[in-house]
Amino acid sequence: MHHTFASIHQAIDNALTDLPSTTPRTLVVGYSGGVDSSVLLDALCRYQKVPSNNDIEIHAVYVNHGLSKNADEWQAHCERVCQQYGILFTAIPVTVDTGNRKSLESEARDARYKALLTYCKAHQGLLVLGQHGEDQLETFLLQLKRGAGPKGLSSMAPLQCKEGVFTLRPMLNIAKADILEGARYAKLFWVEDESNQNDDFDRNFLRNRVLPLLTERWPQLSKTVGRSASLCAQQNTLVIEEASNKLTQASKGKYVLCGEVLSTYARAWQAEVIRAWFEAQNQLAPSSKQLDEILGFLSLRDDATPHIDFTWGSIRRHCGDLYWVLNECLNAPERMSIAPNHPVHLPWINMSVTIKTITPCEDLVLVTNVNGLIVKPINASVSKPINRWFKAWKLPVWLRRTAPVFYCGETPIGTLVNGQSIVFSDCPEGIELVVDSQQHDERQ
Repeated sequence: MHHTFASIHQAIDNALTDLPSTTPRTLVVGYSGGVDSSVLLDALCRYQKVPSNNDIEIHAVYVNHGLSKNADEWQAHCERVCQQYGILFTAIPVTVDTGNRKSLESEARDARYKALLTYCKAHQGLLVLGQHGEDQLETFLLQLKRGAGPKGLSSMAPLQCKEGVFTLRPMLNIAKADILEGARYAKLFWVEDESNQNDDFDRNFLRNRVLPLLTERWPQLSKTVGRSASLCAQQNTLVIEEASNKLTQASKGKYVLCGEVLSTYARAWQAEVIRAWFEAQNQLAPSSKQLDEILGFLSLRDDATPHIDFTWGSIRRHCGDLYWVLNECLNAPERMSIAPNHPVHLPWINMSVTIKTITPCEDLVLVTNVNGLIVKPINASVSKPINRWFKAWKLPVWLRRTAPVFYCGETPIGTLVNGQSIVFSDCPEGIELVVDSQQHDERQ
């Protein structure tokens, strides 16, 4: 067997050994028809013929971006090859956003990954991709250009899990020259994407203009950079583990970080904890500028309430702590009717409440953004404007406008603060404000 195919088989063996024994053995190849994915597909079909691997099922998926006039011809080529191998072939058309201020290279990649991951989820498959040593070198250099840290410089992992799908890259340690040699050995036919010659794309510029010069001077560069990427990945794993531990120590639930605990960390660890917080919330990490602004919140005076906005919501500060505030937490109706003795869900605070009455009570309503209302909670000795009560109860400023106040007719009967019901002294007898405690979460 040619050494290229032997290397791929060994990498697949190593990856499958590292996976749980219950992992499905369906390998989904991202098959473009180019030489890299052609060699990968051929290697997997050879791998499947080993008696111990007969239970492996191979699917080939061609993602048709529709960006080239040859895309349909390439799709037909891929389908013919898969028919010869006797494996399942699927073509998935995708739409790539080519609007202004969009990176065609990035948009096409994102669309391709989304299609492949969706297919793998539907078929319980492992995604297998044909990136090789030079691809890893290109990725490392692109991350270096962007000013990435150890996480970015880790580049592509030979085995990773994204959105519940394991991705295998068994060719990361194989040079392009060896792939071409393997393709000729196996007498494979492949397609050539003309866009690979377009140096307007960053990756093509590196591949066509820069890497030939670098590898001519340093022929082993892809291997040494691959080793650097692996070392960065190891370091990043340690950093992530420790940042996760520190995040747990600083957390007051999912949506609040304790400013006092954060302030005991070195600034570099504060930054890593914030990044880990964003990761835990499934959001992109903040930019360096945004991160500096968030960390600056920790050194402000105790009563400062700054915030920084993102597309999903904002990071806000209250009583020295940092709060993760979703957009939906700030969108509350100004007024809504409440049916007595029936639970009503209040999505902006993720709580359900029931106004229980044993006497007739018409016109039960919920009102938000209440100004000028003076109330006296039961067991309180004085009456105060409700906003002063909110402050005394340490309700964050942004939640005071959306805090629900319940009325029976013109009489205020109570409110909800920090997951608890507070009844006012004017509440008529026979009326009770009951919170479903299992619905409350720490967003309030």
